[in-house]
Amino acid sequence: MGEGIVDPFIQMPLRDRAGNPVIGPDGKPVTGIVPNEEKRAVRDFTVITNPLTITLAAGSAAAPGAPEEVQFVIDTQGHFEWISFIGVSTGNFLINFHDLSATQRKLQNKGIHSSNIMGIARRPFRLPEPYLVNVRDGKRVITAILQDISQSPNTVRLALRGRRYYTRETVPNVAAYNDAKFKGLERTYSYFLMPTEFRVDGFNPDPIPGGGTALFTFRTDDDAETDIQKAMVVSTGPFEFTLREKSTNRTLSNGFVIDQAGWGNAQFAFHFVDSYLLERTKDLVMEVTDLSGSDNTIYPCLCGRRLQYAK
Repeated sequence: MGEGIVDPFIQMPLRDRAGNPVIGPDGKPVTGIVPNEEKRAVRDFTVITNPLTITLAAGSAAAPGAPEEVQFVIDTQGHFEWISFIGVSTGNFLINFHDLSATQRKLQNKGIHSSNIMGIARRPFRLPEPYLVNVRDGKRVITAILQDISQSPNTVRLALRGRRYYTRETVPNVAAYNDAKFKGLERTYSYFLMPTEFRVDGFNPDPIPGGGTALFTFRTDDDAETDIQKAMVVSTGPFEFTLREKSTNRTLSNGFVIDQAGWGNAQFAFHFVDSYLLERTKDLVMEVTDLSGSDNTIYPCLCGRRLQYAK
């Protein structure tokens, strides 16, 4: 499981055409490289939206457009492991993912700016933690709420990329092994954090005045910790920043860092050298100073693994 490929070959005891173990001169079974039965049940897979093409009504600088709901439907042919997210659009938008069909789970605390999560085939946005969609008990639906912020009609096409496990079409021992493995893999999942100062839909209504400062607060709720691995940002101008733990007053730098040295985007995300564990109900405060000299609208986003406790 994970981003690495399933090995197409494994080493096993060899058998003759009658199915009997091949015994070597030393009296022990002979081993060799054979095709992996599990690999026969795994395929690269893309899940597209229903509907395929989404046209968003234009938003404005003061508010996003009307929400539009799209669905990614995963049928019962096999489990799907969501690994990356790609898409194209004619303008920027906010997106909010929910997995409400089985887990009643939100994958973020607020909407995300599309440039912070949407990659392309050559440079896909890879989830920090592959998200397993288990269809053992029936089809599943990942829902996305989209809202335009481009101020023009916006045409969008999106896709989830990953791998499909056709466990029902493989030999019984591999199917049983995979089913047992999948049952325990929904404890952790990718999660996105937007500042608490933003609206619930993820919209930032307050640009920073030229040369001004602002504070953004990243907070986890009391359900689980978040192990942060990546940082992405969209802004209308350059800025400098610091990150500070509110509870300890520790900073993650010895001074202000320019945005290009500490933030990336969906296609080229900034990776923390060591993941940052943001514990439940704790705050990570981002202090920002504008360097553009003009109004600067900033959309920072942190993402990592959500660590769900066993019940």
